[in-house]
Amino acid sequence: MSAIRQRLEQGFEVLALTIWRFRWLSLALMIAVAAALASGMAKLEFDTSNEAFLHKDDPTLLRYTGLADSTASV
Repeated sequence: MSAIRQRLEQGFEVLALTIWRFRWLSLALMIAVAAALASGMAKLEFDTSNEAFLHKDDPTLLRYTGLADSTASV
């Protein structure tokens, strides 16, 4: 088990040293990735309705929509 841990620690050490050595490139890449992810935020939608949490053929949803339809006609 300690061999795996030692290899992981060495891997993280190499990763940290590489990021430090190429810090400006790393920073530019992080900013580019953040910008790419942020560009899709305008297309994000949140559906917080009760119906969104259930499948279309869920019996509870069918009863709920049936109840809503029957009260709307009254």
